[in-house]
Amino acid sequence: MFRSGCEHFYSPPFDTINDEYRKFLHEFPCNITHITLPKNLEDAKATLDRWIANGTLIRENEAIILLKQKFESSGRNMERYGIMALVKIFPDDGSVIPHEKTFSGPRTGRYKLMKHIGCIPEPIFLVTGNSHLRSILQGQTESMSPVLSFTEPEGVLNEIFLCIDRDFIEKLRVLMEKENSIVADGHHRLAALREIASEVPSDLNWHYAMAYITPIDQESLMISGIHRIIGKIKSKESFLNDLKHHFTVEEEKRLSDKDITLYMNHTYYRLSLKREYLGDDIMDNIPPNIVNRFILDELKDLNGEDMEKYTKYTDKSAEAIETVDKKEADACILMPVWDKELFQKCISERKLFPQKSTFFFPKVPSGIALYIPMKND
Repeated sequence: MFRSGCEHFYSPPFDTINDEYRKFLHEFPCNITHITLPKNLEDAKATLDRWIANGTLIRENEAIILLKQKFESSGRNMERYGIMALVKIFPDDGSVIPHEKTFSGPRTGRYKLMKHIGCIPEPIFLVTGNSHLRSILQGQTESMSPVLSFTEPEGVLNEIFLCIDRDFIEKLRVLMEKENSIVADGHHRLAALREIASEVPSDLNWHYAMAYITPIDQESLMISGIHRIIGKIKSKESFLNDLKHHFTVEEEKRLSDKDITLYMNHTYYRLSLKREYLGDDIMDNIPPNIVNRFILDELKDLNGEDMEKYTKYTDKSAEAIETVDKKEADACILMPVWDKELFQKCISERKLFPQKSTFFFPKVPSGIALYIPMKND
């Protein structure tokens, strides 16, 4: 963990940071992005070694971290509780369940970084169905004082508690030892770690990942979709008419978070897939697959080329809409929030979602802790 007094040591997860914000974070000498988003691998290794040598990072043995996050949503005060601890991820016994496919580029990038520096600098974000975990963590933190706290730009207050109570740690271990967990964020990190572990199977330290675990049934765990910004449409009129073959298309005055919505020409169009196009498999009818099959594939045919290079992603609907209004894109597809029961049902059937299907909020900041498997943990 970073020692007390390090200014702005934390950051969002590496894959949510744009170039401009990365430059800003790099202005802080102790910011975690010097390792998670380094200039190069050698610089990341040198930075980590220097932080360990000069006491910027302090080693904590036989401890777990309790994380309490406070934020406001729709005018309501929310609190979310979770733990950061080591979770066995290799060999894959099915207890840590990915829900999204991965891209080869980010997966390879995380593999090279973690193998080169001998460190896991960011946690995997896991959700569990164990409904007792929240009340246990809430009760424990009431008698503790945070060792660190900071507020992120989005307004999320993070309070970090360091727990060295062996009885409590054992209580949590017993509570969670037979629980399956779903990967919320960190699919590329998990895939990279399993690849590293497979190359050094005798080094048991790499069989574990640093993970953040929180109950999925908390109202304060929010799952939204990731919006698609479409840079180029050859004919907007033809595109809208083609959509009407598969969808009931209705103009709306405002955005709804319960439906797939097309925003184009300063207008919201609510898209409801017609009953005859609903599939038999549960995965046929989840919003990302509907968008891929009946909207992006339609655009591919209309434009005569693959739409991936014209598609950008954002978790912020306002950003997507503003991009279109500024004429930096022709349209955006705004995704609804996820029904948690549907999400869990898909996972229980071991279904894999397309990339960029879910956005979990609040995120778990990077920099709270790092795990160094090579140091006989």
